[in-house]
Amino acid sequence: MVAEKQIAKEMDSIAELVELLKQNQKMESAANIVAMAVYVGKIDAKLDQLLTEVRDVQNQLKNIPETGNRTSMTSYLKTTVDHLSVQYKQMKEDLTQTKDTMKQKAGEIVKNVRKEGIKALNGVTEFFKIGERLKKIENKAKANLSKVDEMIERLDMFGKGMDEAKRQAVHSVNILKGKSEQQNVGSISSKMDVIKKPFIKEKEILGNILQLTDNALNRCETLSQEAKGWYAGEFVQDEKTYHTSASLEKKTDDAIKRGLHKKR
Repeated sequence: MVAEKQIAKEMDSIAELVELLKQNQKMESAANIVAMAVYVGKIDAKLDQLLTEVRDVQNQLKNIPETGNRTSMTSYLKTTVDHLSVQYKQMKEDLTQTKDTMKQKAGEIVKNVRKEGIKALNGVTEFFKIGERLKKIENKAKANLSKVDEMIERLDMFGKGMDEAKRQAVHSVNILKGKSEQQNVGSISSKMDVIKKPFIKEKEILGNILQLTDNALNRCETLSQEAKGWYAGEFVQDEKTYHTSASLEKKTDDAIKRGLHKKR
């Protein structure tokens, strides 16, 4: 119920389509479309989080002076973060197009149902075609996750390498001074942990997006399988299959007409 209220708030045409499906006993299809819309909404929220994270990192990098050994690391981070920012924005645009497509398809189906009656509900099969758009977003999420993983690994290697170089330098100086005792030189790796923190957060968010996208794609597949039964004239009600009848279609059309009459 909460999910449907959220859909009603953001996507009126989808909420109206879901109601029509319920009126015509297509409960499973209604549930699948509700779930798809909810997953898409959650992906949208996660993308907003990603954009906020990457924007914060970009602002922080602007304040890091490029001096000494930091120059190559800072340059690498800026280049990679800017690339990720572009990719996240593209994912956001792709998802916005997906949402627009869902609303458009739902509106068209509702309009056709009012003109043609119950048979127009078969047009709901168009919804599983958004799977191509979702797959595109999924592929980009995987590519970006790989990029973030690579960045975290490089930061680890950089920190360890700098620690070792620092130890070797101090050890060499001590040898010249005739000193043999070990000296604590501090750790750069611990500083890398602070730098890695936002990227670890991005990795977590991208993982969430992949899970949500996979869930939405599964709903698309389920809806496409249902479509095969619809074209055979089968409807699902109380987990039992029955064939459409003239009386059911008349009952639905009458209900739609009453709804239109009330709106007038």
